[in-house]
Amino acid sequence: MALVPEAVSKLKTIGFDIAVERGAGVAASFPDDAYAEAGAELVEEVWDAAGIVKVRKPDADEVRRLREGQLLIGFLEPLTDPRPRRRCRATRRLCSQPSTCRGSFRC
Repeated sequence: MALVPEAVSKLKTIGFDIAVERGAGVAASFPDDAYAEAGAELVEEVWDAAGIVKVRKPDADEVRRLREGQLLIGFLEPLTDPRPRRRCRATRRLCSQPSTCRGSFRC
């Protein structure tokens, strides 16, 4: 679910600024250079961004790092582990998984 270089390119075209954590795509065979060529800025960490796209569910520390109103899109696994979603809700962080977002960031 994380952003592949092709998605970065499309999002850049419609006006998004994209920062990709160095090495984030390596496990999926997407080298940093592919993200840079697609227009992403390569950074050491992404937690200052307005929104974050993440493959794995956030752990407790990652939820704590989110600011109020910051958006996290990722697989939260609410049926097998409701804790990440509860943590987000309790701290007023905007956390959702792709299947619950339908044309809006109000997920």
